[in-house]
Parts: sequence; structure tokens; C-alpha cells
Amino acid sequence: MKAIHKIIIIGGIVAAPALTSCDGAGQGTTGDNVISFAELNASRAYILEGSAEDFMRNSDLVCYDSVSMMIPTAIKGLNISELQDSILSAAFDTISGDHTAAMNRYLDAQASNMGYTAKAISRDSVAINLYEADGYTLITGEVVSMTGAMLTYSVTNSSYSPGAAHGMTHRLYLNFSLSDGKVIKLGDLFTADGLKALPGVIQSQADKMTSTLGITSITELPAYDNFFITAAGDIVFAFQPYEVASYAQGEVKVPFYAYELAQYMTPYGLKIFNMQGIEGL
Repeated sequence: MKAIHKIIIIGGIVAAPALTSCDGAGQGTTGDNVISFAELNASRAYILEGSAEDFMRNSDLVCYDSVSMMIPTAIKGLNISELQDSILSAAFDTISGDHTAAMNRYLDAQASNMGYTAKAISRDSVAINLYEADGYTLITGEVVSMTGAMLTYSVTNSSYSPGAAHGMTHRLYLNFSLSDGKVIKLGDLFTADGLKALPGVIQSQADKMTSTLGITSITELPAYDNFFITAAGDIVFAFQPYEVASYAQGEVKVPFYAYELAQYMTPYGLKIFNMQGIEGL
């Protein structure tokens, strides 16, 4: 059974979700007032056969991989294939109409890429959880915020390779306009000249936040067009660990009120933030 979360939109306000379930890959009721999500969940535990000697251990290493995501299946009658494809690409580096198959291929690849024969084991047969595993890959996907006009989604990949100094976490954001049914990119919001100016603008803002962000070195826009729009309508540029700062500083997020960037925006960007006619700010 696959759980489907349905949310009814009443007068532009998001009502509390009701949990139902059905079979299949996210098939549910659609309509102009319905937003629904399907759960995508799986976990694997496996032994890396022959790894004990390489890692000077008494037994072979055990790894644990899991996926826990909420995939949108219907949003107010809009065509959401672009959003679904973007989520699958961010999570599994692929596009597929079969979300479960894409997830399973990704999990299978994690095991085969370790360089050892991976022997699947039942989590119930060994004392294993995330904190006892020698290596792991965790994929999560969730809604960051949702208003009557915008849905912001994040995909997080946390991983640790056996023997590494530390794990790594990357978080990618997607912004889906409920007004016109498209995934919004920085190039949609900002002019070509604006995109060139933004790295310096972001660095200046980060400099003002040194006491909380630490020292940063921002010379380019975030990799993968990584930004998100908050429920309050602010714009936040998000940089991965190591991208513009030390690993210890983690994800570096630099926020702006939308009006602070109005002079760099396209007419479409101004429309998204309800700021038509104020390009001169």
C-alpha cells in the first residue's frame, strides 16, 4: 500500500492534510482544489564481502541506505511532470515515470559502487541502525513551504563512506509556481545583467552576516541554481558545504527581501513577487 496525502485548498488557504492510502505509484483523486502526495520509502542493509581485511576489522563492513520522500501526485489540476522530473533528478540523478523503479535502481547502484560484492541482509537479522552502520546514504524529500502561489520543495542527500573523515550533506531546492505550473529557475527571475551582478550582491549580504555565517567567499551563483522562496516571499540563496565556506560552516544560506533584488529582476520575476512597476528600486 502506498500512502496518499490529500490537501484541499479552500479559498486559497491550505487545509490540514488527510491521510488515505491506495495501490500504485501515486494514483489519487485530481481536481482544481486538490493537492496530493505519495510516500516513496525504501531501505537496504548489506555486507561488503571481503572488506574486513582492507579496513583492519574483525568482520566485514555493513552499510545502510534509505529513501524517505513525499512525491507530489496532483497539484490543483496543473501539469506537474516538470516538478516530478526535477525531484527525481535531484534525488536519483535520473528522470522516470516509474518513481519506485528509479529509487530501486539508485539504491542498487549505491551498493555496487562500493567496490565489493554487496550481500543483502535483513535489518532484522543483525543489530543495525543508521548510527551503527559503517557507511550510509540517506535521501529525503519534503515540502519546505506551500502557499496559494508557491510550493517549495527540498531534496537532501546525506552520506558517509567507510573510512571517510566525515559525512557529507547536500540539499537542493525546487520552487514550483502554482500560478503557471512551472519550476522557477534563477534565469526566470533575473535578467542576464542581474545574474552577473548577483554574486557580488550576495557576498555583500553575507559580509553583513559574518557573525552568524562565518567568513565566506562567494564569486558565483549557487551550484545547481540552488535557491528557495520562503512562505513570506523572501529569496534565499543556498550554498553546499565547501562551496563558499569551510565544511564546519555547513550549508550557507543568504536571505533577501524580494524588494532588495527588484532592480535585477525580469518582468516575470517582478510578477512572481507582486512588484510590477518598481524596477527602479
